[in-house]
Amino acid sequence: MANKTNIPFFAASMIALVAVGCSTTPAALKPVGLDFKELRVGDILIQERRTVVIRNANEQASLWKEGMWSGGGTMPNIDFSRYMLVGVFLGVYPVVERPELSFSGVKRHFDPDRIEVTYKIRDYKPVFGNVTLPSAGSLHKLALVPRSNLPVQFVELKEE
Repeated sequence: MANKTNIPFFAASMIALVAVGCSTTPAALKPVGLDFKELRVGDILIQERRTVVIRNANEQASLWKEGMWSGGGTMPNIDFSRYMLVGVFLGVYPVVERPELSFSGVKRHFDPDRIEVTYKIRDYKPVFGNVTLPSAGSLHKLALVPRSNLPVQFVELKEE
């Protein structure tokens, strides 16, 4: 015969397991889209391909110093208590060979906790006609996203 004192403990344990199971269902772990705003700041002369996450004014000033604009653009004033700056740099390309770079989205993931920035690179489109173009330019995108201390993962989406 079962010990009557174990029944309440068993019932409480089962309720706790059900509650934990409900909080980790796939619906509860679904990524959440975040708003982002692209910044247009002119030409940045960063030569190598890389991604950046800028969370404070010192990091922003360092990036600006490293990639001095050819167009003399001024450093935007960003409220780093509310936002962070994310960026994708593909280096310098001849303009007629330059691919297209675009942000696809920014999401907050929960398993594991992270911010995910997705972007696409499309093959270049030749420029035709009597158009005078600079010989080369940098390819980059910068965006403001809600501030977070979570790690940021950049994912390139492949063309289908």
